[in-house]
Amino acid sequence: MQLVAGALGNPEIIVGHSFGGAAAVFGITELGLPVRAAVLFSPAPGPAYYVDQFVRAVGLPAKRTDGMVRQLVERVGRPMESLDAVVAARSADVPALIVHDPRDREVSFEFAEQMRDAWRGSRLVPAPSLGHKRILRDATMIDTAVDFARSRARG
Repeated sequence: MQLVAGALGNPEIIVGHSFGGAAAVFGITELGLPVRAAVLFSPAPGPAYYVDQFVRAVGLPAKRTDGMVRQLVERVGRPMESLDAVVAARSADVPALIVHDPRDREVSFEFAEQMRDAWRGSRLVPAPSLGHKRILRDATMIDTAVDFARSRARG
């Protein structure tokens, strides 16, 4: 994110989907990207969520899971708990629009509710029947996100 902002200039609005939603939160709270707002589609809480999903999907034994997590922590240089986007959202200081399908089968709607509750100045828009990916192609949700972004854009 910093490389892109350095090359292209700082973004006014940051948009993220799924794990990119978590990344957008950290772009604001840790990298200090000077955005005016955020739009998150079906945000995931962070890498620990995906590790858990992977472990369950492949039936990885606890011993192997511990080793995998240990290697991830070494590579990233910080504990997995410190990469929880819901916790990080508590210190976000810009408005946010969160769009999520209540029946999303990939990332639970519960995380969107937790994100909304943690992030002062955020609004959650349920997007029923759009799933995890179709939500990105839905004209109504795109219009909602664009309207939100326009309302926060500079002059």
